[in-house]
Order: sequence, then structure tokens, then C-alpha cells
Amino acid sequence: MNFSIDGDWALDSIGMGGEWGRTWHSAPQATNIVFRVKSNGPHTVTLHPTNGVFDITPEVVPLTKIENLQLSGDFEVYASDGSGGWNAFDPMHDMTMESPGIFTKDIRLTGGRAYSYKYSANRLGWAIPLVDYPYDGYARLATHGNPPPMRYDCPRDGIYRFRADTITGAYHVELVKHL
Repeated sequence: MNFSIDGDWALDSIGMGGEWGRTWHSAPQATNIVFRVKSNGPHTVTLHPTNGVFDITPEVVPLTKIENLQLSGDFEVYASDGSGGWNAFDPMHDMTMESPGIFTKDIRLTGGRAYSYKYSANRLGWAIPLVDYPYDGYARLATHGNPPPMRYDCPRDGIYRFRADTITGAYHVELVKHL
């Protein structure tokens, strides 16, 4: 879910962990507002723009924390996921949690090739994408709607480690083993 006022989707740089029930600058909300419903049926969302508060009835379960991370992209190893590497629901995309908020995944890459990739959280597909949003001027992961993928130009054949810090937004790709 997201909010827009008068069709304005101007995005600010914020990430997960915001206070549930509050919007950023009233609206628009830069990050998707993700939740699980407790019961099927109609729900009512009410936005109170004067104080930047919203509520949903009947009550839903807010998802405000990143518990796991997936890496999707046009990597050769993901060719069998049924979506050319972009099926963020497939368990093959799951990353390993090194420590709270720090996730890694080692992937074999081909030198001389450019790869496109994105991170997504909580096995929710593209409801919570994390990329380095190109227009905010920060070299940090953010959860802005569904921005374009990031790019990695692989210099040589090898096993590369993709590392993402969901607390600070830092990320990088490093060669682990030359092949």
C-alpha cells in the first residue's frame, strides 16, 4: 500500500523501520506500507493528512522489520527460477544472515558481463524491494516503491559475494574466489 496526494509521487529517502500508522511528510509515502491481513474481507484505510496518521480497520499485522533478504537478478544460476532470475519468491534467492541486518550470498559470475539485480525482503516478492535509488544522491539501499535494478559490471570469472546491510543501507559486491 502507498499514499499519493493529487497524483504526487515525489519520493523522500527513508527506509524500513518507520513508525507504523504514520506517513512520511503526511504523503506521499516513500516506502511501501506492508502488512498481513488477519481475516479476509473488506478493509478500510483512513488517511489523516493534517497529522500524517493512517489507520486500517479491521486491524492488520504491520510488517516494519526486515527478517530475511532475497537477491534476484539476471544471474545464470537463477535461470531455472521460471522468471529469468527475477522470481523473488523462489527459495534459491534467499540470502544468509551473517548477523542481525547483514545478509550475504555467493554467486558464480562471468567476467566481462553486466548484471542487473535487486534485493527484496521478507519473501514478499516486490512488496519490499531494496535498491540504491538513483535519484536521491545517496549510495545506500532504500525501499522506494519499485525502482529500476542496480548494475554490476563483472571484471572476471569468479565467485562473488553480494553483501547488504539493511540497518545502514550499505551494500557491495566483492570477489571471493577467482575461477
